[in-house]
Amino acid sequence: IGRSSTLKLVNAAYKKKHPIAVMSQISSDTDDPGYHDLYHVGVIARILRIFDMPGGNTTVVMQSYGPKVHLDSITRMQPYLQGMVTPIEETLINEHTEEFKALMDTCKELAGKYIEMSDRMAPDMAFAVKNLDHGVILVNYICSNFPFASSEKIQLLQHNDLKERIYHLIQILNREVRLAAIKQSIQMRTREDIDRQ
Repeated sequence: IGRSSTLKLVNAAYKKKHPIAVMSQISSDTDDPGYHDLYHVGVIARILRIFDMPGGNTTVVMQSYGPKVHLDSITRMQPYLQGMVTPIEETLINEHTEEFKALMDTCKELAGKYIEMSDRMAPDMAFAVKNLDHGVILVNYICSNFPFASSEKIQLLQHNDLKERIYHLIQILNREVRLAAIKQSIQMRTREDIDRQ
């Protein structure tokens, strides 16, 4: 958190133990975002910890829970953004079907490969992915914690049907694993050339 208005919101919510709606900004270049500067699908979150960081910034650890929400309007701009949200109903999937089990196995396998091959992921993420057995939590964990582009994370969040979100996530993971494999191949060839020289 860098903005004073956001810091005021976080501190007020943390003191009162109130949840907040979390929406992503479309462009980080906008200093005072309004309704049209935000994606309109977000999550409800509670603030777990606030850390003051060197350099004057503040880091906030939040946990999302409850339904996704749609931002209907902004009602106040000062002292921080306030607005109206509506819960979004999601279509869940029967977790006891063979299809769901196959989808979860595919997600875990591809996520594990990506963690192993990528230089952007901490190895301990593999432990978390292996040990998350609840399907919805696993999918949302991968969607939010893997280093995909923000626009792709928003697209994943916008799927109100869990099965559609999983299929979209698998497409992204497949692409990222292929790209990681190509990068590894390029690095190996480069090393071999350097060794020969």
